[in-house]
Amino acid sequence: MIIIDIDQRNETNLPIEKREFVNVAWLKFLSHPLRRILQEYYEYRKLNDLLIHMSGQVVYLEHILNYYFDDVNQGIYITDSTTVEEPTILYNENEGNEKTYLYNDAENDYETYLFNKTELQAWPNFVVNIPSTVTFNEQQLRALVNRFKLAGKNYIIKIV
Repeated sequence: MIIIDIDQRNETNLPIEKREFVNVAWLKFLSHPLRRILQEYYEYRKLNDLLIHMSGQVVYLEHILNYYFDDVNQGIYITDSTTVEEPTILYNENEGNEKTYLYNDAENDYETYLFNKTELQAWPNFVVNIPSTVTFNEQQLRALVNRFKLAGKNYIIKIV
């Protein structure tokens, strides 16, 4: 990256006979807005250099979230969400398929959960775990995660 020193450029382009303190100070005063714009550009460029090298991999996503929201403790982490068990399909009697049994609590069998297809499509693929000590703006966090996550993946934010 090329760094431009405005003050040095002003002095070197000023004729030697006019390089007096008053003229140099006047040029510094006139070039102050340009120095401010260049400084903002360098900060923006540094931030974008970091974002360019990030991807949707979990390690990079955790790194960028910790960089923005928890730079000191690095406590934000990502886990896989709980998986949905094998689907239980209920049939009508006249379809002639195998019988599906639902049990009572007293029979001590595993619990059966029933979901709609739309609920399963919205089931999260991963969980962004954020410590309760971290203050964050949820819209900024979601925008950052949406920028790097893979298309079609769902997630939830959980404060731990």
